[in-house]
Amino acid sequence: MSIWDDRILEYIDDRGPAAPKQISDSDYIHVTRQHLSNRMKYLEEKDFLKALGNGVYKITTKGRLYLAGGYDADREEYLENYNPSDGIRNYEHMIIELQQRMDNLMEMRENRPEED
Repeated sequence: MSIWDDRILEYIDDRGPAAPKQISDSDYIHVTRQHLSNRMKYLEEKDFLKALGNGVYKITTKGRLYLAGGYDADREEYLENYNPSDGIRNYEHMIIELQQRMDNLMEMRENRPEED
């Protein structure tokens, strides 16, 4: 993981789904759109981001846990013992899980067929 990966995840976590162009235009990260696109594809391969289509990505639970300190990207493992002095706290994990459930519910709602 690079510093750019952290910034990409932070941007999408704070602002919601985004494409490389949006991030590049935001002046939040000072790298080329192509570099952002490559890193976002990498983050999708590692399951930190999920592609929504048209180059737009959203953050996954794994991505949120990484940002909160609950996933070690170097060892590629979830941290099971949440020690507040070492990283994620139990309430942060609960918030991340609730965010994921809300995302899933919103996705189900959007994909529900319209009734007459």
